[in-house]
Order: sequence, then C-alpha cells, then structure tokens
Amino acid sequence: MEKISPLCGMVFNEPGCVHRKQKSFGQMERYQNFSSSLWKAYATVLLVRDPWHRYYSHVKQLNFNRRRGDHGMKNIENNINDVVDNQGEYFGTPEVTLAATNFLTQHLVPGFRSRPLECTNQDIQHAKQAVDSFDLVLNLFDTWQPSSQHILHSTLNLHIEYFPTRVAVHRSAPQLNPSQYQRFFEKNRCDFALIDYANNRIRETIECLEKTHPFRKRQKHSRFCSIFAGHSFAKPCMVA
Repeated sequence: MEKISPLCGMVFNEPGCVHRKQKSFGQMERYQNFSSSLWKAYATVLLVRDPWHRYYSHVKQLNFNRRRGDHGMKNIENNINDVVDNQGEYFGTPEVTLAATNFLTQHLVPGFRSRPLECTNQDIQHAKQAVDSFDLVLNLFDTWQPSSQHILHSTLNLHIEYFPTRVAVHRSAPQLNPSQYQRFFEKNRCDFALIDYANNRIRETIECLEKTHPFRKRQKHSRFCSIFAGHSFAKPCMVA
C-alpha cells in the first residue's frame, strides 16, 4: 500500500471477505482476550451496517463479480423471497449462506462461524464486549452516515469522499414485508442486537463530541498523527 501521510501508519484489516474454502477469519485471539496488546497498540475502528442492507449489497456484488450484469440483478430484485430464504438460482452456496447469517457476529465471537444459526445471549454479550473494545464505532450508511462522518473527522481528521459507481450497484435494498423481515430476523438475531448496540455507541459518541468540541467549532488535528489508543486528543469520546 502506498504511504499516505494523513493516515499516519494506520492499518486496515477487512475480514469480511468470505470464501467457500475459508474456515476461519484467521487470528481471533484479539476477541478471545480483550486485554490483548492489539487493543493498546492501535486506535481501533469498527465499521457496521444494517444486516439486511449489508447482505443485499453482498448479493449484488457477487452478481456483478459473476458477470451477470443488470439482467441478473433484475431477477434478484423480482425474487426477494429467494434473497431472504437463500434459495434459487443465485443462492444456496456456502459463501452466500455464511453472508446471510449473523455475519457480524461471526467476526466478533471466536468459534461462532461454525454455528451461525445458534445465537445465544452469551454470544451477544461477548460480541458487545468486542464492540466496546473498539475506540470508535462507525456506520457509514443511511441515516447514520452524517453522524459517523462527524465522528471520523472530529477524532481522526479523516473524511470519506463519495465517489460515483454504476448506478445499479447503489440501488437501495428493498423494504421487506413483515413475513420476510421476520424470517430474515430469525437468521440474524445476534446481528440485529449488535447493530442496535453499535448505533447507540455512535449516538453516545456524538453527544460526547457536542460537549467537548461541537461540529461548528471543531479544529483540524492533522498534526496529531500518532493517534494510538490511549493517546488520542478525543479519548473521552473514543472509549465507551
């Protein structure tokens, strides 16, 4: 990766890629031991997204990767029940099955990937502890985007620019009817609990930032490049 000075040595880890041959997310020790040195060595940021919108976006991306184009996307849009139930021509593969079922929890709870339909209260509590271990939690989609942009800019002096891509890729996920929502919810009970918890973290961070340095008065802190956990100028707002 080319060195970009404003990022000041930040490390980006995107474990969201799923492959049918991939049985784990690599090293999960950080989520087994929350006193791990990783949590003290870096300023950590967790990105979350509504489970249904994330899964639908995943399906769309797979559709384009497989060169099915807009025609294949139209078939998916016309068969939302297939998307919800993970069945039909485009579904049923191990990759899509994993993406459709408590995907966020799979990344935060060691061993959960082998049983993603078995969401227990213990799993939810462990995943919440993982969420709390991150310095910042962001949701860069939908109504949470402005708040998350504010947090990102105010704490790390970073701004994510919007860039246009194919219109079809950015079609919003369709609204589910009550029956569809309930079926999808049952397969993603842990993730829905986590997204509510994460969004509440964002809300609390915004309230904290408004007290410490309001949006209209915030300063640029690009000179603070060594923003490690425990040393950030906005630590009270970065740690729940």
